[in-house]
Amino acid sequence: MAVDPKLGIYRPAVPAGDLGARVEAFSARCREHGLSVTPQRRAIMRALLASEDHPRAEDVYDAVRAEHPTISLATVHRTLETLCQIGEARKVTPLHHSARYDGNLSPHHHLVCVGCLRVLDVEAPQFDELLGSQKWLGDHEVVGGSVEIYVRCRSCRQQTSD
Repeated sequence: MAVDPKLGIYRPAVPAGDLGARVEAFSARCREHGLSVTPQRRAIMRALLASEDHPRAEDVYDAVRAEHPTISLATVHRTLETLCQIGEARKVTPLHHSARYDGNLSPHHHLVCVGCLRVLDVEAPQFDELLGSQKWLGDHEVVGGSVEIYVRCRSCRQQTSD
């Protein structure tokens, strides 16, 4: 779904055609780190990549249980943390009481609704330019970053205007 080019472009979940390739890359990364590539890990990665809203572990668990009814929530939590450790996911936690996870590893920023707490990816080249031009902040070397923009989504705005 496109938005004003000055703001950027919302990106949906990984397109279905790219999902298989991304899961295969995930499998290779697991092997590089000496991790078994289990059907449960692959299912968790697919659920994360298919999500459009930076799911909580509980959301991933709900999505995976249909295919793997004996999987535990603890396994999903551990797997998501492992994905973060090996660079296959990022933890996104603004305004949340529980961790949210992002399978989109390309450089991007986040819109966070202060009403419903939904997190959306947004491409904003102007932020990339600003962050890319800063090599140092004081005596701290800049190694990366992303911007979180707090918004009120259309749905929340409509609810408050009713």
